[in-house]
Amino acid sequence: MAQDEVTMYPGRLHGEVRMPASKSDSLRATMAAGLAANMTGEPSLIRRVSQCADQKALEVFLGQVGLVLGHAGSDLAVSGSQWVKQDRINCGESGFLARTLPIILAALGWESTVLGEGSLAERPIRETAQLLETLGGFVSARAGRLPMRIRPAAIPPHRVEIPRMESSQPISGLLMAAPLLQYAGQPGLEVSTTHPFPNSGYLAMTLRTLEAFGVHYEELSGHSLRLFSGSSYHGASYEVEGDWSAAAFWIVGALMGGDVRLLGLSPHSLQPDMAIAQIATWPGVTWAWHGEVLEVAGCLEALRPFEFDCRNCPDLIPPLAALGSVIEGISVIYGASKLASKESDRGAALAEGLGKLGAVVRVAGDELRVRGQRRLSGSANLWSHNDHRVVMALACASLACDGPNQLWGYAAVSKSYPEFWEEWIAGSRSSRP
Repeated sequence: MAQDEVTMYPGRLHGEVRMPASKSDSLRATMAAGLAANMTGEPSLIRRVSQCADQKALEVFLGQVGLVLGHAGSDLAVSGSQWVKQDRINCGESGFLARTLPIILAALGWESTVLGEGSLAERPIRETAQLLETLGGFVSARAGRLPMRIRPAAIPPHRVEIPRMESSQPISGLLMAAPLLQYAGQPGLEVSTTHPFPNSGYLAMTLRTLEAFGVHYEELSGHSLRLFSGSSYHGASYEVEGDWSAAAFWIVGALMGGDVRLLGLSPHSLQPDMAIAQIATWPGVTWAWHGEVLEVAGCLEALRPFEFDCRNCPDLIPPLAALGSVIEGISVIYGASKLASKESDRGAALAEGLGKLGAVVRVAGDELRVRGQRRLSGSANLWSHNDHRVVMALACASLACDGPNQLWGYAAVSKSYPEFWEEWIAGSRSSRP
């Protein structure tokens, strides 16, 4: 059997699983801890950090700039002092680092080249370059992609008007960089936009993390906020939430006739992917909270075609596409225009994979339409396109197939959820690597 091949069998999810740490929350907290060490020399402790590849890429970077990182189980201690300037910065395959670090480095006054690996080298970062130029910095990038050479301006502006953007990550980078800027007596950096902030849930996560590490802000209006001058990063003790992005695949799997208990999630999370909780009111769905334990069960026969708005939570599209593939009729998911710039052309990858199982998936503009059927076909040879969320979507859909499927590229889950296959196999008894 090939090293990166898995056989996925039909089955039902059952049992209890602790959700991995939220990648989005973990990356923000670790970056803030690193910036606290740089500004004040104060140490931080982050409890339950993510074990994903993006987190490891950030930890490698922080080690390269001179910080001391110590692991104790899933906890991470960050200490050190002022960062040591680096001429070349490698983001690994992390889109978050590629879109935030250039702005942070520019605020530090660094002249550096930011690099990426794998599919990240082909993913667009034009909006980061555009925002840097708005700040007065000089950017040299290859057709809006990495590598990117940064030469920051000497004097940053005190007010930044954000152009229309599809991604919130460059704006998160600006918010995290703001305490590093000098305001020459101004009250702080005002960030505003004439359009709604994109993916505002992720920006809310960034602002909550900043507050936890001592950086304060005020909301001036629905489209404007100010980060106060003199507000500085300080060391903190921070606990990372369980990941709703990962939970969505278990929830969808449970709706196919299973039942699961998901541990470690917050019912009050700011994570945009908590929008999956909208299905709690659907026919055939059992949904109950017991503290931070969520119990979910489903009856596939009771489910009906659905419409779901994922424009602020596009990472929910893969699990919802898998769900639509096993519901007779046409389901419509909005937000598909953001799929082409993920780890793969995610809409095309989902259409290919789910199509081989018997569903019909079409992407048109901002819509992804799925024509599903109650029982999908087995005996398919599937390819993940090295996209972690495509892997997990195909694992969900394979639960409802009439025979086993072969999947190549299953190890792509390490990007966000390295423990996925071990836990999925235990919960479904449906797959064998």
